[in-house]
Amino acid sequence: MDSFQTTITIILILIIFISARVNIALSLFSTIVIGSFLYEGPLHLIRLLYNTLTDKISILLMINVFMIAFYVSLYRRKDIIKDLGEGLQKIFRNDILILTMVPGIIGLLPVPGGALLSAPIVDVVGDQRGLNGSLKLFINVWYRHIILFFYPLSTTIIFTSALTRISPWSLSILSLPLASIMFILGLTVFIKRSSHIINRSSTSYLSNDRIKRSVLPIMTTIAVSLMMALSGNPLLSNDLYVIISVLLGIIILIILNRLAVRDISEAFKDKKMFEMIFLAFSIMLFRNFYSTIDLRSIQNFLITHTPDLRIMIILLPLFFSLISGHPTTGIAVATPILSLLTQLSREMIMIIYAASFLGYLGSPMHACYLYTAKYLQTPVRDGYKYLIPYTLISLLAGFILYSMF
Repeated sequence: MDSFQTTITIILILIIFISARVNIALSLFSTIVIGSFLYEGPLHLIRLLYNTLTDKISILLMINVFMIAFYVSLYRRKDIIKDLGEGLQKIFRNDILILTMVPGIIGLLPVPGGALLSAPIVDVVGDQRGLNGSLKLFINVWYRHIILFFYPLSTTIIFTSALTRISPWSLSILSLPLASIMFILGLTVFIKRSSHIINRSSTSYLSNDRIKRSVLPIMTTIAVSLMMALSGNPLLSNDLYVIISVLLGIIILIILNRLAVRDISEAFKDKKMFEMIFLAFSIMLFRNFYSTIDLRSIQNFLITHTPDLRIMIILLPLFFSLISGHPTTGIAVATPILSLLTQLSREMIMIIYAASFLGYLGSPMHACYLYTAKYLQTPVRDGYKYLIPYTLISLLAGFILYSMF
């Protein structure tokens, strides 16, 4: 097969795997293994696997993902992450601040099913403000993910940085304007929903010491990462400052919470951590595949048949994130294919990133959305009357915003 035929086959196989709800990491890995084998046979596949396993960028990405996943796993020991949620509720005593900030800050730790940690808080406070189930569903999902859109240590930004070689903090800063628009846009659901804003004294009995022990590590990680990114030190690469800041947060978390060897050992055994590492490897395998094949047949077809490039930059990542329920799928698939058409500028990369993220946010396979709907006992379809229009408006705003850069 030539590169064009192989790419069409890869896209079709990937759609089949995703439609069958195969794990996204396994879907990407299996698709590229099949595609590489069809392209030039087993020798090409062996070279591709070897090059990816020995590639410096791939290795550093997998180390970064391992560190972050291990950090999250440690937070799950001894209900520390539950303390974090309750502590944030105690800190933010204004209803709207609780509803918008607590899901987001808990979202800094992308725990599987983590939407369930903020859903009870949103449920109780939402009831007191007279919000119905569909609104509470929308609020929990929307505000949980806005902060992840620009959080420089999110795995989505880390993956995008590895694929594009734009630093996580640069991606974060470029994401802030659209994140701000999304935050303000979400506030419109509160208009006329309640005649007043309640300021409450906290009902949490969580001690200040436990709040510090849960909040301080993650805040230290963010602060140190920011300082290192802004230092301009040439010895600190993008990957290195992520590793150092996360490692420091891990040490503080272990010391403050007196985590035993058994707790640390259990965190190392977390299945989700290894799934994330495998996803990182699969993404880099996908990228490296397109750097090792003859691309002329793809380029000729795309140049001849592709509609407006701006449409492709939006639709390709949006489609794959939408059908997979995972933001990195759109980025992993779209970036190497679109780079065949043109040299991707920062503005184009940001449109790809925004389209991938928003496709994931509105996906019917989005786990956080499904978990929240289940907890609130709200039909899944009900939340879409808010999520779909708000996602489309944000996508349009992102396209206009980044086209102006």
